[in-house]
Amino acid sequence: MPEDCDSRPFGEFQCAECGTLYDVTVRRVSASARDEAICEVCRRVMNSWRGTMAPSYILKSPAQGRGWVPIEYSAYWRRLALER
Repeated sequence: MPEDCDSRPFGEFQCAECGTLYDVTVRRVSASARDEAICEVCRRVMNSWRGTMAPSYILKSPAQGRGWVPIEYSAYWRRLALER
């Protein structure tokens, strides 16, 4: 499993499907990773990536009129969240 090397805030990201806002942090990992971000509200793929720069999406504000529904994260991202 890739190890965290450093991280930095990247800004905000809005899901193109439902408008939910996320704060984004970009982390450099020691080994190449491939994953995707799934919206916690509409469950659509928001972004996918491959490489040593991996974004982390933190729910900021669900789109108006929609409820927040927690979803399962990939094992790697779930582990990263628990280490914070």
